Amino acid sequence: MTLQYLLSAAFSLRLVETLGHFLWQGTVVALMVLTAWPLLRRASSRGRYGILLAALGVMAACPPVTFILLRGVGEASVIRADGRVPGTGLAAASADSSAGYAYGAAGTARPAYARPAASVGAGRESVGADDRGTLRSTCVHAVQPYATGTVTAYFVGVGALMGRLIWAVGGGRRLRKSAEPVKSGRVLDAMARQARAMGMRVTPAMAWCGRVATPMVIGTLRPVILLPVALATELSAAQVEAILAHELAHVRRYDHVVNMLQGLAEAFLFFHPAVWLVSGRLREERENCCDDAVLAAGGDAHTYAEALVRVAELARQTANVGGGSISGNVALAATGRPSRLRLRVRRILGLGGRERFCPGRSGMAVLAVAVLALVLGVYLPGRAAPPVPAGDEDPGTSARDVARAKEAKPRTAPAGPTTRPAAEAEAAPKHVLLVTSGNYFLEKTLHSLDWKCEQVTPKEYEARKFAGNDVVVFDRYVPRQLPADVNCLFIGELPQGVGLKAKMDGGKPVLDENKFAAWKAGHPIARAVEVGMGAGHQTKWFVGEGYELEASEGWDVVAEGTKGPLAVTGMWKGRAYEVLPFDLLQSNLPLKVDYVIFMNESLNYLAAKKVDAATRPPDGRRG
Repeated sequence: MTLQYLLSAAFSLRLVETLGHFLWQGTVVALMVLTAWPLLRRASSRGRYGILLAALGVMAACPPVTFILLRGVGEASVIRADGRVPGTGLAAASADSSAGYAYGAAGTARPAYARPAASVGAGRESVGADDRGTLRSTCVHAVQPYATGTVTAYFVGVGALMGRLIWAVGGGRRLRKSAEPVKSGRVLDAMARQARAMGMRVTPAMAWCGRVATPMVIGTLRPVILLPVALATELSAAQVEAILAHELAHVRRYDHVVNMLQGLAEAFLFFHPAVWLVSGRLREERENCCDDAVLAAGGDAHTYAEALVRVAELARQTANVGGGSISGNVALAATGRPSRLRLRVRRILGLGGRERFCPGRSGMAVLAVAVLALVLGVYLPGRAAPPVPAGDEDPGTSARDVARAKEAKPRTAPAGPTTRPAAEAEAAPKHVLLVTSGNYFLEKTLHSLDWKCEQVTPKEYEARKFAGNDVVVFDRYVPRQLPADVNCLFIGELPQGVGLKAKMDGGKPVLDENKFAAWKAGHPIARAVEVGMGAGHQTKWFVGEGYELEASEGWDVVAEGTKGPLAVTGMWKGRAYEVLPFDLLQSNLPLKVDYVIFMNESLNYLAAKKVDAATRPPDGRRG
């Protein structure tokens, strides 16, 4: 995955769809935990902790797995076949296409290649039944204009929480530097006794720190137990030993490592209330586990409870006089939140401290998301879209939009050599057949041009014959037999038997990065792009992975790259072919202004070439 792809609209759309899927995925996981919680109340604290930890782990794994599974699907057939943006009634064209004409860098008028509104209904039948009116298509259409902004906001949120986490890690290091190692024989002996009782062979470092109000464990790779200075004088020896046992339990269970990973999960999944609900309950069960470990090691319940209450009182006194302590995902404090202390004490003393997993505000937010996920994720996808009216009005178009469209008068193109002749403007649109497994940017472009576009999958193309097309576009696919009556454009794959050569290495074609170098002077397609964009225009194409083409007899270069041609045309056995030896989704070409012009002129170039039907077309691929 290249940097160019990470900055592309394709990545943004794919990531937004991944985060959208996590809304229902995280909700389902949280609802499973909420449903099972009454049964888990009788389980041990370690059992509940394991369930919660597994739930958070599943949540953390959902987005990366979904992102991988969406490879090649996230940019699939999501554009309406009629070329309109749902809910607007407008053709999916570039921003300047509504004016009919735009201006190049040199100030010359050039045609804006957008399909007229009167012809946008011609291609409604080009999308398969599985794609027409599905929730996924509707949702992707709805979020596509905001994908980049959404991803930016998401990474801002992640950055803020990661910054907080990094600041907490730095705060722990600063506390460690300001702490003094414990030299008291009484405290060291108590630590050794509790370590032996818990089966620990190595004890962590321990230090006094005047900047903390409660005992805590800091550090991930090398944990250190920090003790408030007041513990030496305000607690009895038995109480100090009980507090040390609690902190040793954290270290023995590797809670300091899990706590850091938990913080990372919260940072990357911050937008879902279910994550905070499960994560918060996980921290509470972690403290319960350590409390049980203290009692299992032989600690007295009353002494331990009194120690927790006394430490909480000292912490409050320290806060009242201006002291403080750190908390977060790098520190594991003995007392935890004051609101939880009473429940913990009751539980330690056996007074019925097992509270229910009450949803509260976070839980109510999760339930709201759950209802939305069930409605959108289950009910709507199974419903077909309402029938499209016979006229040009889109079902999502309001009456105001229709009225404005009917009252709007097209702008008059400025007079000049680049103005389209009236005969050409009134001519019937040409037909292009797009064969693809799914390519959002290519589909949107072809449907926005002044062409009638029909879209099929490779399987559908091989199953039956398609006639009456002026050009066929094969996206990342080569048929077994090339069409006999039409010229073709190949994108992402090289047809066999047409004299086109690629650089080989060990019998396999070389795939490498490539950058645009220059347009081929004199080629009709290149000349048209330069005229449309203005004299001296140089684009900045970047291809993350593509075939390295070699000089081949009978083939002309349209766009030259640093590692071979980026676009070539040629005549072979009475038919014209154009080849782009790279996947559009692995390039930044769809983001360039001249992309639409280039595609339109490529189709015009191929449609103008006559086909010699008397000769047999070459085989597209072997096997």
